[in-house]
Parts: sequence; structure tokens; C-alpha cells
Amino acid sequence: GSMMGYSIINFSLVYLIGAYLRDSDRRGSILRLCLYLIILVVWAYGEMKMGTQFIYMRCWYYCNPIIILLAAELLLVFRGFNAGSKRWINSLAGASFTVYLMHEGFILFLRNENMGEWNTALVFLHLIASVIGIYLICYLVWLVYEFIMSRLYKATLAKTFLNNNIYKRLDGKDMRHE
Repeated sequence: GSMMGYSIINFSLVYLIGAYLRDSDRRGSILRLCLYLIILVVWAYGEMKMGTQFIYMRCWYYCNPIIILLAAELLLVFRGFNAGSKRWINSLAGASFTVYLMHEGFILFLRNENMGEWNTALVFLHLIASVIGIYLICYLVWLVYEFIMSRLYKATLAKTFLNNNIYKRLDGKDMRHE
């Protein structure tokens, strides 16, 4: 029933945790982040020793509490950094739902079945390139979606008599100066 964490229930849980963390005063700890990562690596090593195939290893499932803790701690650690203008961060973060929805389909085309036979450096480079490539593709899909939806939204507001004032404000026209 968990579908490896690819369910609306798990997505809602992670969303609610993120909303709670956004409103809380908690701070992240690199020490806790490393601890969660070590626990995850030990778990993965144990599963590999038991002979579990990589694709079926429960330690990587999105509904794994350690994965959720790791993601939450990573969010808290990065929240402490001052990155200047947050506009570019919000732009990149807006595509994360698109990545969540689409990445599994891209993974099927990456030919990961034989990675155990590859050189370690090649596996590392393949994984980094795959992550960056999948994110870039999903980000472009999100940009197209945002462009289309913003045009539809403005067109819908323009046709609605009651919302004419809102449409003018969206276009940057101040109603008081007309």
C-alpha cells in the first residue's frame, strides 16, 4: 500500500511537515543530518548484505521515516543560510512538485540495471548527471506550465466583469490614477 512513498498520502504528509517547519523556529544541525545519513547508509549496506536488489531496498523508499527526517533536517539546515534574494530559490523550488510527479518515468530510461558492473567513478558521474538532467527537464516543463497557466488565468480574469479591477492590478495598473 505504500507504493514506495509515491502516494498522495505520503506527499501530503511531507507537505504538512514542510509547512510546520516553515512556521516553526527550529534550526537545522549538520551533526543530525550526518547522523541520519549514516543510519541510512548502514541500513542500505545491511539490505545489500541480505541480497536485496537495489530497486527493492526499503531504505530508499520515500515513505521511510529516516528519508523524511533527512529531508526535513536538510530543509532546516538550508533555512539557516542567507542566500540573498529568495526569488531564484522560489523559482527553482516551484518545480519540485513537477520533479516529484515526473522523475520516476525518467528513471526508467537511465539504464540503471547494470550499474553494479560499472566503475565507481562512472556510477557517481552518471548519478549526478541524471539528477541534474531530470531536474532541468522537469524545470522546463514547469516553466511551460507556469507560462500557459498565467496566460489562462489573466485571460479568465479579463473576461470576468467582477474581477476587472484585479486584472488591472495584475498588469501593474493602479486603479486610483485612472
